[in-house]
Parts: sequence; C-alpha cells; structure tokens
Amino acid sequence: MTARQPAPPAAQRQRFGPLYRSLAINIGLPLVTVLGLLHLHYSAIVALSAAAIFPVVATALEAMRKRRIEFIALVSLISIIVGLAASFLTGNAVFAIVKDSLTTSIFGLFFLGSLLTPRPLIYRLSLQFAGDDPAAIAQTEGLWERPAARHIFRLLTIVWGVGLLLEATVRVIAALTLPSTTAAALSPVIALVAVAGLTVWTVLFTRAQQRRAAAASS
Repeated sequence: MTARQPAPPAAQRQRFGPLYRSLAINIGLPLVTVLGLLHLHYSAIVALSAAAIFPVVATALEAMRKRRIEFIALVSLISIIVGLAASFLTGNAVFAIVKDSLTTSIFGLFFLGSLLTPRPLIYRLSLQFAGDDPAAIAQTEGLWERPAARHIFRLLTIVWGVGLLLEATVRVIAALTLPSTTAAALSPVIALVAVAGLTVWTVLFTRAQQRRAAAASS
C-alpha cells in the first residue's frame, strides 16, 4: 500500500484560505489597530472599539452573503456589542477586554462539548475546509473510518478546547490585574500567541502522524 500524497501547496492554500482570513480579521488586524492607537495615546476603550470594527464588519458581510448568521458569529457579535457598551457606560475598559475571552471560552466549550457527539469539532472543521473539493471531502471521510484517525481527531479537539479555555483565562486575569492600556495591548497578543501555538502544534503533530502511517504502510 502506498502512502497518500500530500496536497499541493496551491490546494492547501485554497483549502485553508478561510482559516487564514479569519485569523487575519479577528486577530491580526485588531492587534495592529490596538497597538497603533495605544501608541498614538488613544484610550484603551477607543483602541478596543476601533479594533472591533473588523470582526463586526466581517460578520455582517458574511451574514449578508449567506442570508443567515451562524450561532458562533452571533454570540461573538453580541459579546462585542455588550462589552463595548458596558465599557463606554462605566468608563472601564475591562469589559471591552473580557468580551474577547467570552467568545474564546464559548469556542473552547464547543470543542470539548463536541466530544459528546458522534463527530468531534475538528473533524467537522476539516470537512468545512475541504469546501466543494470531492477528493478532499472523500479523503477526510475516509480518515474517519480508521480508528487511529478517529483518536487523532478527538485528541486534537481536546487540545484546542483546553487551549482556548486557558487562553481566555489568561486574558481575563490580565484584564483584572494589569493597567487597562497594558491589558488592552496584551489581549490580542495573547490571542495571537495562543492560536499560533495551537496551529503550529497541530501541523507538527499531524505531519508526524502522517509520517508514522506512511512508514507503517510502506
């Protein structure tokens, strides 16, 4: 039996393009905005409010395109609006910082909660990333038929769920213990480090598993 050849770079970029765009919109652009406005001596509330424009606009455009809004996107949108409104009403930037932790916590709980369903969330996301490519869909569905692959999907789901909950916890602690400007600057950095770390670990782990499977089948 020969090992399955990895997808070419162009196909991988197309498959994971939505993930990269999401990371840029929800983490990359807000990070640059917050750090830039704080450097220009704007308040933490103003900087966080400006940074929230990117995910809000992206959510609105996606809802218009699909003519519906996903549950996670709705929760994220509500948490942004409530957090910013509470910050402006109280003059306390903590609410604007903690709003991001609320969304991350919900994601983490969804990951862990999906372990109680027939298919863990990592598997479902893999199918989503496959898009309309029949070969990619068939490859992912074929993997699920293997007990070892099912174990890996569940392990990845656990790691992401726990990792996101830890990231949210760290941001809440930072918001409650550090000066508002410091916490506002650190919040997107913490998110970037956490997601980047989880992504790198996932890539390295899955590649190691693929090499092990290829060696076993050769």
